[in-house]
Amino acid sequence: MSDANSDADPESGAVEVGVGARLAMDHSTVQYAKGNGLFVNQNVPLSEFAQNHFEQDDTPISIKASDIGALDTGTTFAGNKNNWVLVHSNDADLPRSNKSHRFAMRVL
Repeated sequence: MSDANSDADPESGAVEVGVGARLAMDHSTVQYAKGNGLFVNQNVPLSEFAQNHFEQDDTPISIKASDIGALDTGTTFAGNKNNWVLVHSNDADLPRSNKSHRFAMRVL
């Protein structure tokens, strides 16, 4: 996937996994995304994820907290504007909250 997501919407991605969908992604390259390279929506399982490469994206990955464990050590990141994984949650995940929450984890 190259040169996608031209509007840079923080709630979308060059590869977007919507509600009710599942994603199996391996040995893929996502590059030059203006926004998120991969955006995983709430209530969506990230079933398989291995050996991917994110390059020259604004933010490589925006994922929900419950899918952090699906990220593998073989996925690589290079030259991204924000070299981190953006972790998001919502009120379904955090009781007594009516706002979205976002946390950034820097990629080492």
